[in-house]
Amino acid sequence: MLLYEDILECVDRPLVGGEEEEAVPAPAPKMKQSAGQKSSKILIVESDPASLESLREMCAVLGYAADEAATLADGLAYLEGARPKCLLLSMVLPDGSGVKILRQIRDRFLPIKVAVMFSSADSRQMLDEVNHLRADGLFLRPLNIPSIASWLWLANN
Repeated sequence: MLLYEDILECVDRPLVGGEEEEAVPAPAPKMKQSAGQKSSKILIVESDPASLESLREMCAVLGYAADEAATLADGLAYLEGARPKCLLLSMVLPDGSGVKILRQIRDRFLPIKVAVMFSSADSRQMLDEVNHLRADGLFLRPLNIPSIASWLWLANN
């Protein structure tokens, strides 16, 4: 799977061929539009205000409709009534571990792509459990917003 950085590296390479040609930028990929929404729904479960703001702005720029939850309880309550296509999930929340949300999604066989955001200070046991529950994406803090944007695009297309 190519990441955003890999794509940028390919774009910066000189053209191969005998004559110099003027590079024409490729058109931006069109986002799939769903009826009644701007595009796919995303849930962000994050308690850090700075990270939440960055993720919210990224979703808005990419044209995704994003909802937010700052606690484990809010995230679980959201999933009772709505089905986002993707979930950006922090592992450390004020009222517990984000692993509980991932476990509930997997136990109920919900068709939701889940990207987990963790830090190097998080326990090895937590990371092993996330791996066992088959998270669809893993992101280490400090967050790399372009990589998360690439993951969201791939998860929604």
